[in-house]
Amino acid sequence: MSAYFGGLWNASFGRCSKSVKQQDRLHEDIAELRGELKALATELRQAPRGAKDATTTRGASFVSESVPVGAADVTAAAAAGAPNPFSEGVPGSALAVPANEIVAHVWPQVSHWATEFLLKEVDPALRAALPSHLSAQMDPNRSHLGHEPVQFSSIKIFDRKEWTPDGFCDNIVFRCRMEWHGDPSIFLQMAGTAAGVQGVVLKGHLLVELVHMLPYPPMFKGVRLFFLDPPTLDLTFSGVGSDVLNVSAINRRIIDVFQSELSCRVVAPKFMGFKMVNTDIFAITSPAPEGILRVTVWNAIDLLPMDVSFFGKGTSDPYVKIRCGAHVLKSETCWKTLSPEFNFVASMPISSLHDQNIWIEVYDQDLITRDDFLGKVSLPVDLLATWGRQKKVTVQLRNDAGEKGKNGSVCLSAEWQPLVSSSELHHSGIIDVGVYSALNVPPLGPYARYWISATCTQLMPCSTSEPQCTEQQYGVKVHDRAEVDDGDVPLLHRMKEKKEILQKKGFSHREICEILDLDPAETDLENFEPEKLTGIHVARWRRSVQFLSKKADDAEITLTLMAQGNGQPKPMELGSFTRHMAKVVKAKGLFYTETVRLPETRCSDDGVPLLRR
Repeated sequence: MSAYFGGLWNASFGRCSKSVKQQDRLHEDIAELRGELKALATELRQAPRGAKDATTTRGASFVSESVPVGAADVTAAAAAGAPNPFSEGVPGSALAVPANEIVAHVWPQVSHWATEFLLKEVDPALRAALPSHLSAQMDPNRSHLGHEPVQFSSIKIFDRKEWTPDGFCDNIVFRCRMEWHGDPSIFLQMAGTAAGVQGVVLKGHLLVELVHMLPYPPMFKGVRLFFLDPPTLDLTFSGVGSDVLNVSAINRRIIDVFQSELSCRVVAPKFMGFKMVNTDIFAITSPAPEGILRVTVWNAIDLLPMDVSFFGKGTSDPYVKIRCGAHVLKSETCWKTLSPEFNFVASMPISSLHDQNIWIEVYDQDLITRDDFLGKVSLPVDLLATWGRQKKVTVQLRNDAGEKGKNGSVCLSAEWQPLVSSSELHHSGIIDVGVYSALNVPPLGPYARYWISATCTQLMPCSTSEPQCTEQQYGVKVHDRAEVDDGDVPLLHRMKEKKEILQKKGFSHREICEILDLDPAETDLENFEPEKLTGIHVARWRRSVQFLSKKADDAEITLTLMAQGNGQPKPMELGSFTRHMAKVVKAKGLFYTETVRLPETRCSDDGVPLLRR
């Protein structure tokens, strides 16, 4: 059996200044720019309230133009001196009032869409995460988000430039501080009883972008939204089975499932997007990062002793986590020490230089119980971007209450590498692989999972606590009828071309149908329209995976189509494909789209699986 891979490749490369003299001149320019920006900030604060539109536009455009992808010196200057665009301008609460009124009016529609998402995406994940004897599943007839809409307490507006393979484009960004104290009716059926989510509290910073502004209606190509960090979530249960669900371990497991689904879909660098015009969906959901931040945690001192000893002082088994958005990178454990030498290097793509934070968290590893928290610290990415690789900074860790002084400290350094689009640079970079869909996958049941396992060679040195750079899993629904979108158009167009070539070569009607996996009795080749084909099982992702490569032009990407049906103890491999990135590096704009055939796909279905990558 065979399959087709089809989709896009994209690559961007990082560059950093290596000359000390250039860095000295850059620091002088940064100091001068910082003074100008402070003067501008003072002017903005003193502007009359009636001039708020001009104030917002002027301050925002100054910041966004200081961060063009590909201009290393200008980007570094902006990282060092640019003010936070949310600290000045129009009061956020004034903009939040009309936004809350709009959300209240459309909340029934939002509730309907979100409930469908919960049933299709979260319910299978919840079923897999809970113990089998609970047999929990959401009740589709009784679940909705309630009557209390999301509330925005602050909204700030600014504009931002974004690099695309076709050049720079303009975006309008809304940064929203949102809270949802909801009254949903989400019922779970389990072990012969029922329980419901009585209340939910969701808090976080949400960014909504109007992407790729146009000079004609609808004035932008699409809408993109994402959280800067995983939002905080709390659930309370009621009903006959609430005693079971409110047990801390099970309650934590359910919350972890919801947070995991949010993180893999709508927490940077993952984006949820909707296109408004006929454009590639990946232009909306997979923007190029602004750069790569490489953070080194050298050591820690004076950590808390969590393991008590009867024959001496207490000790700990510490390790460090570095988190930015949905990325979580974990070091090796240092055993029995309060002053560990980590020497841990982590590289992460940064989606928004002036908005994101890096979290450094230290834990004590326990082999039996849950790991103990030792301390944490949060640092703005734009601050870290000014340090340079030679500068080491010691910062104090804080406890859960935000207090410092008792949890020890860590020594850090950071290096900022802005992205440029040039195939002449043989340096580190980001490889972005977008996967559209798979057609004619074998039907394995209503709750079967299909995903892409992606691996890459020539990776930057870092270890991950989750397989974000080596494997990406997405539970998808398989449709009995092909629902064609723009992402499938190139693949269907290729089917038409193949039909025409085979006809010119003199192949018979039956031979052409066998090659294209069509039913000869139901196919009219003279009026062949593949976009109207029915009976095709479709697994659709429209998602991307990213790899940080130390030498992208020598890297190889391997994509494997995997599936696991109901009751199957192990997943099965449906086929794989390997692409050397040298072909992508030579492509125009470092952007490449292709369709490939997967050999020897292990399928029981007579159809030909088609996968657009």
